[in-house]
Amino acid sequence: MTTLIVSDVHLGSGYNRAGELASLLTRRSFGRLIILGDLFDRPRTMMLNESEWDLMDAIRSLALRKEIIWVEGNHDEGFGDVISSTLGIRAEKEYVWTERGTRFLALHGHQFDSYTTSGSYAASFAGFTYGMLRRIDNLTGTDLFHRLCFENRSWKHSSSMVKESALGYARERGADVMFCGHTHRAERDMRNGVEYVNTGCWNDLYCHYAIVGEHGAMLKEFIPESGIPGSRVRFAVDRANVS
Repeated sequence: MTTLIVSDVHLGSGYNRAGELASLLTRRSFGRLIILGDLFDRPRTMMLNESEWDLMDAIRSLALRKEIIWVEGNHDEGFGDVISSTLGIRAEKEYVWTERGTRFLALHGHQFDSYTTSGSYAASFAGFTYGMLRRIDNLTGTDLFHRLCFENRSWKHSSSMVKESALGYARERGADVMFCGHTHRAERDMRNGVEYVNTGCWNDLYCHYAIVGEHGAMLKEFIPESGIPGSRVRFAVDRANVS
């Protein structure tokens, strides 16, 4: 059974690519879907647009015939029961499964980010500022501010922190492959026999997802055609093309 993994959609944020994700889910063949945290941006106060409701409907429809697991992220933390009952999917803190003798572990990754878990005013302000800048990007049809944030030294440090801690946790849990989200930075790495795959996000110009199938874990890109609804999907991109 092919497993498809996505993370960090941030429904209700005003700058996600819910329409593209709905297209991927309806066009791609898979048996299991793992939503690796931060499906919602702020569940208590969110208002969804049409494309976001379409994605919700697509997930509900898929849940009738496929296995779907939502893994808790920091943005939708504490809403497991609500998300599970609303969408008809399983809610987990982390998810472990074995395929063809390989042990996989999926965890959002915010647990390893001390900046996020500190609950400081600085972290809250940074999150608020990022959201505002991304809304400007959305209104202007650019990706300028996201690129600037993405190349920020603190963001890079946070991504590295999550990766190193996740690899250590995977070794402790006896996992061969560790999937994380949270950092919005799609990447793949290998340390001491443990593979790390970060599935990126669905609020960037270029969105990413992972699959687990007969050839193991692969990281792929969804590349929309700028300004054209119903974006094309490029399935042929493998991890070698993702930095």
